[in-house]
Amino acid sequence: MTKKIRKKKQKKSRDIRKEIINFFKENKEGVFNYKQISSFLDITDNNLRKFVYEALVDLADEGSLKETERGKFKASSNVRTIIG
Repeated sequence: MTKKIRKKKQKKSRDIRKEIINFFKENKEGVFNYKQISSFLDITDNNLRKFVYEALVDLADEGSLKETERGKFKASSNVRTIIG
């Protein structure tokens, strides 16, 4: 039973990163914190909310997002749409 739960969480965490990128593609001008993004994605689990914050920091380090203030993120100008 525990193996199934872990696989679901891992799969969901990968999808969260994609959903965050899609969220910022739709809302290019807004500045959001992890709580606002989590509520938009209907995430209520505290562990997944922590993952959302970690994913935001990683995306900011990669250059996909900009951290305007501590804990607030905005879409970077180089957010691209990849078709394939």
